[in-house]
Order: sequence, then C-alpha cells, then structure tokens
Amino acid sequence: METLLAESVQNSLGHFMYHNAIFIMAQSCYLFALSYFQMDLLTEAETTLCPPNEPTAEVESVENNL
Repeated sequence: METLLAESVQNSLGHFMYHNAIFIMAQSCYLFALSYFQMDLLTEAETTLCPPNEPTAEVESVENNL
C-alpha cells in the first residue's frame, strides 16, 4: 500500500499536479492516524499527525488546498 501511495504522489508530481500530491499525502496521514487511533495506539496516531522532528507542523486541511 505504501508503495502504491508513493507511486501516486510521484506520478502527480511528475505531471505538475501539486495539489493532487498534497491531497494524497494529507489523506494518507489522516488514514494512518485513524488506523492507529482505532487500534488504541494513541502515541503513534499523534506522531503521524505531528512528526517529532517538526513539533509545530500540522497536517494541512484538504479544504485549504482546493
């Protein structure tokens, strides 16, 4: 699944479809976090949405990118 997502993002970037690439990445982060949350892995869910190397970074809202 990860390979398919990476290929989709690379394909979008290769065709200069930047908004699509951003959308795919934001959606995949959300889905990974939701999966972790449903498995009661709250620390992993939080880390997915707020990477430790970027403590002030947030996943952008999809609405902001349209």
